[in-house]
Amino acid sequence: ADFGGHYGSSAIQLPLLTTSCPPDCLPEFHVETKTHEFLFGPQFTYRAEMVQAFAHVLIGAEHVNVSSNISGQLPILFPIPPLNVSTGKTGFATAIGGGFDLGGDQVALRFQPDLVITHLFNRTQYDPRISVGVVVRF
Repeated sequence: ADFGGHYGSSAIQLPLLTTSCPPDCLPEFHVETKTHEFLFGPQFTYRAEMVQAFAHVLIGAEHVNVSSNISGQLPILFPIPPLNVSTGKTGFATAIGGGFDLGGDQVALRFQPDLVITHLFNRTQYDPRISVGVVVRF
């Protein structure tokens, strides 16, 4: 099983050209993105004394939620009422990859490159993903 969450936010200043208003009164978009992946599948492992190499094909779903709001003033100093827009989508996701664990039976260091393929908003995306972390086995 592989579960992941990715979060991001940004502010986008609208490109209005005017001389009657300083730049801080132009409208600005704030965009927040939340992505969650839920993937499951078999993993094939080759074990040696201090190294465990593995390969996997994981399938599942990815959910994306994008929200945005705009605030500010127009160049003639009228306030813009807050406008909030949000959308979300769940689609099919696949991760193909593998990696290796370096260490003992209880604790190891993991290096894992994957290709994550998602199908959202009528588009297919191919995104490389590299994970590095500590593995603790019970």
